[in-house]
Amino acid sequence: MELIATKPKTGKVCRERIKSDNSFFFISVPLRSPTNLTVTAISSTSITAMWQLPPVYSVNGIITGFKLYYKKKYAADSPTTMLDINNATVLAKNVTGLDKFTKYEFKVLAFSSDGDGPKSSVIVVRTKEDGKARVTAKVVLEETSPNRSTRGRGRMLPPKRFFINIFLHLPFLRSCKHIA
Repeated sequence: MELIATKPKTGKVCRERIKSDNSFFFISVPLRSPTNLTVTAISSTSITAMWQLPPVYSVNGIITGFKLYYKKKYAADSPTTMLDINNATVLAKNVTGLDKFTKYEFKVLAFSSDGDGPKSSVIVVRTKEDGKARVTAKVVLEETSPNRSTRGRGRMLPPKRFFINIFLHLPFLRSCKHIA
């Protein structure tokens, strides 16, 4: 038997010889991954992943669920975790128990009773920091005119020129080298 398939994006025709005693051969796993995978950091330890069904022309049968894969991005010893979602109507999943301010890679696939479809492209997201805003303000007043005097009027005049230097220590400014 010969299987002939057309690739959706390129239109290229692929031929494959298959030895089978059956005269019919059906592919009943999804040919495409779920689309529009978006991953959003909700807190310092949780992320929400959302996706849409694979394109209709690539479903090949009945989708029975999804598998969501995730792992730490730059940790070589980090195992990949898989979450089984055995409901084809669930198109989002909250992932909890993650490390603070850490990058994670996410992928999703759809599956049928006959097997798994392909995984989606990797989406990278970083969890938030612990939520406690750390603000440190340091105000420095420097007088540039060394001769401040009351000029005989009994009150003190402000310096001719002065400047204020304020440094804010916020989590998103850690990578900044210069604050203007």
